[in-house]
Amino acid sequence: MTDTLILGLRNNPQLLQIFIDNLPATFKYANYFPLTSNITFKWETLKSQSRRKNVAADIVADNSFARYKRRPLFESATGDLPYIKIARKMERDDIKNYQIALALAGNADAQELIRYWADDAEFCFNGIHAEMEYLAWAILSNACKLGFTGANNDGIATEFDLDYQVDDAQKQKVTVAFTEKATADFIGACAAAVQAGKARGFTPKYAFMNLFEFYKVQSMDQVIKGAASFAANALNISQVPDLAAINAWLAKQPYVNGLQIVVVDTEITREIGNNESVINPFADSRIVFSPTLVLGSTQYSKLRKDAKLAIIAERTLATITKYSENDPYQEITLGEADAIPVMDTAYHNIYLRTDGDDWGADNGEALG
Repeated sequence: MTDTLILGLRNNPQLLQIFIDNLPATFKYANYFPLTSNITFKWETLKSQSRRKNVAADIVADNSFARYKRRPLFESATGDLPYIKIARKMERDDIKNYQIALALAGNADAQELIRYWADDAEFCFNGIHAEMEYLAWAILSNACKLGFTGANNDGIATEFDLDYQVDDAQKQKVTVAFTEKATADFIGACAAAVQAGKARGFTPKYAFMNLFEFYKVQSMDQVIKGAASFAANALNISQVPDLAAINAWLAKQPYVNGLQIVVVDTEITREIGNNESVINPFADSRIVFSPTLVLGSTQYSKLRKDAKLAIIAERTLATITKYSENDPYQEITLGEADAIPVMDTAYHNIYLRTDGDDWGADNGEALG
């Protein structure tokens, strides 16, 4: 490892930290899984997440013993924080282009030279958060079970396969697929989810789904008719309602307790070898009913780095490092994190398949 080849950055290493600090927060996962720093490289859900709340006390005679209530058999889920890395490099041709631009600029700090170090720094910073975005929604939408294979990770990492082992009673399916817009029963599915949640001591308030699933919901005859305005009904006009109209309609339905839809409209790019794919990490044909908008936490830990010949910038869970190597001659930008979104509501949620299929072998398979 040697010092960076970018002269402007070598002379002003604090520029990397300033740049990273000012990058926009474009990913949605942290709104639902707030960042939490851990001392060790372990993650853990909140204690006693599988218990039912509001267990009633008993009436007893004077001077008699209180009745002991059982503790939950399962206290919390725990595991190791996965080590996440992404890197980019400038090779000899790229370095030559930089040297020509430097010679023409005549000043190592010229604005036109910033992209030679800033583009890669932003790429690696966003790459770390893109993986968090993927993990948060992929785990949640697969009933908190996810395996890592060559299809969703550039390399096999089965030691980090996740399975919160949620109860089968939390997993439901519809009898008519949501693709059958004339006969699908969205309200019935929501009511069943609310009832199942109440049976576990929790009332679902939010229905999380991806954008494609929302398109199916808003195209259903039941939803179009129910969410249509008075004027549209009076004139017998059929129109596709937007999210606000559907949520306003749901708020008035007696059997769904004011349930509101949350649309997960996000995309990440997965690059494996020479192949790229763009996906919404929230699985298709799934709805997750939750009693709260805050679904858990993004837990992370830091290992202090003492690299004298590298420039290091940190922002929350991500660490960005820039350095060069002599053989082969190249400039490297590295992004790192020890982090994972943790599902504190795993045992409070109701998980629905809207394609009518069973929660079976594909539950937990790699996505994207």
